[in-house]
Amino acid sequence: EEEKEEEKEGAKAKPIHLFPPSVYSPHRSPHSRHHPVHTTHAHHHEDETTVLLGAPRTYRTRAFGVEMLVQARYRDWVSATAATVHERSNNTVGYIHLPDMEETGLAEFYRYFPSESLRSGLIIDVRHNPGGNISEIVLRNLMQRQLGWELGRYTPAVRFPQQSTPPVLVLLAGEHTSSDGDVLADAFQQLQLGPVVGARTWGGVLSPTPERLADGTEVHIPHIAYASLKRGLRLENSGVTPDIPVEHPPHAFRAHVDPQLERAIAEAMRLLTLGTAPVAPFDPAAPAPAA
Repeated sequence: EEEKEEEKEGAKAKPIHLFPPSVYSPHRSPHSRHHPVHTTHAHHHEDETTVLLGAPRTYRTRAFGVEMLVQARYRDWVSATAATVHERSNNTVGYIHLPDMEETGLAEFYRYFPSESLRSGLIIDVRHNPGGNISEIVLRNLMQRQLGWELGRYTPAVRFPQQSTPPVLVLLAGEHTSSDGDVLADAFQQLQLGPVVGARTWGGVLSPTPERLADGTEVHIPHIAYASLKRGLRLENSGVTPDIPVEHPPHAFRAHVDPQLERAIAEAMRLLTLGTAPVAPFDPAAPAPAA
C-alpha cells in the first residue's frame, strides 16, 4: 500500500526540463530536452518553480525566445571575430560586421566605428548581408580620410577629423551579400577604397513592390533598378567579383576555420607594411628619447 501511495504521488508531480523548450529549435533539440530528470519534480505557479529534492526549494526562472538567443549568439560571434582580428594583427587592424543595410546594420556600424577606426587598418565585413538602403551613409564615413593632426601640449596626437577612416581598408564580401550590399561592394571598388576579399556577391539589386491580388495573394514587381557607372545594369544577376577571390568551403565551416577572414587580415597587414599610414610630426605624449 505504501508503494502504491508513492506511485500516486509521483504521477501527480510532472518532471521538469532543465532548460526552457523555447530556446531550442523544434527541428533539432538537445539531448537534455528529450531526457528530463525523472528524479526531479516540480509544481508550476506563474514564474515560480518548486523543485522537490529532499527539502523544498523555490527558483525564479525567466525564459527567453529564439530571437534573443540568435542575437546573443550573433554578438558572441562578432566579439570573437573582432578579437581574432585584433590578435592576429597585433591590435593594428579593426573589424566591423554589418548584418544588413538597414537600422540594425547602421546601429552596428556606429557602435564599433568610433573605436575600431582608431587603428591603422579596418576590415568591413558584409558577408550574409541581405541589403537595405544605408550604403551611402556607410560610404560617406569610409570616404572621410584623415587630413591632419591635432597636437596638444600634454595630450597624445589626435588625427583630424577624429572620425576619419584609417589608411588601410578591406571589404569582406560573399555569395550571400546582396541588394544594397552589392551596391556597397561595387562602390567600394569604384572609389578604390581598398581591395574586396571573398566570393562574388549575389547580384540581386532590384527593389520589388508587393501588389495584392483579388484572391489575397501577392505579386512582387520590380520597381527600382540600379545602374552602376562601372558595370551598368550588369550588377544585377552578376554581382561584384572580388579583387582577391577566396572561397569558404563546407569543410572550413565544420573545422571552425574562416579562410576569407584570414586572407583579409593578411592583406590588411601587407598593405600596412607599405608605409601608407600617416605619422604625426611629433607626439608630445610620447616618452623622450634616451640621451
